[in-house]
Amino acid sequence: MRGILKFSNAPNKSFFGLDKGGSHSFTIPVIVKDQLIDEFCLGESILQKKVVLIIEEVEYYADIRIGRILNIRPHRIRDRSVGCVLKLQWAKYPQTRVVMNDFFSDARKIVLQGEKNVTNIANFTHLNNNIFEVSRFTK
Repeated sequence: MRGILKFSNAPNKSFFGLDKGGSHSFTIPVIVKDQLIDEFCLGESILQKKVVLIIEEVEYYADIRIGRILNIRPHRIRDRSVGCVLKLQWAKYPQTRVVMNDFFSDARKIVLQGEKNVTNIANFTHLNNNIFEVSRFTK
């Protein structure tokens, strides 16, 4: 993949599965959304692909998934400008859930106290194919 920037997320409730749906996910920033959709050939016929997250040199699984957020008007997933998001999710991978909670434990503590995390940042860097390196940064 060429030109994909490193993207970041400040882990909060949905990242840790503390939301109502236990999602263990976050929305990928718009700045890289279309590039990743193209790279993984996502669209109406292929909604998700399995990816590998490298955390402290160990591989863990997750999925990259395209989805609709607006159901007000009929539209298609291929129209990326209207109502589509790209999510990175790992709810169905128990080992990934554990390591994400542990690796980002400082952010999780903030969220468990009922506050919004804005200082502990998760960085995702695309290495090649379906592999992303995960790192952390504290503001």
